[in-house]
Amino acid sequence: MGPNMTGPMRQMRADRMGQMPMSPGIMKRRMGMMCTPAVLDAPCPIRGRAANLGLTDEQEQALGEIEKEARQKARAVLTPEQQANLGDVRDKPVMETCPMMTRMGGARPSTQPTK
Repeated sequence: MGPNMTGPMRQMRADRMGQMPMSPGIMKRRMGMMCTPAVLDAPCPIRGRAANLGLTDEQEQALGEIEKEARQKARAVLTPEQQANLGDVRDKPVMETCPMMTRMGGARPSTQPTK
């Protein structure tokens, strides 16, 4: 579900998600993720394929630093109100912070740098 998804499709997905046992906060985050374009050459997806790509520890660490810097820069352009609306942003990927996804086997150990 990317940014090009039509209104009816977005509503259908929202309705389906509404039937799942999750808090309104988690629902809001999930909807945001579904509307986020994913590019496979960004640091996060590259790190997600570390084993497949044969990345060295140094490469993974460098990608983690690039990602950390990009996140800091992205938050810096937001107003305080927008940052508050963004909510509590954790260093772990959302997949690791959602108990339902963990139970379903969708989470993998984090290679994300910590604060």
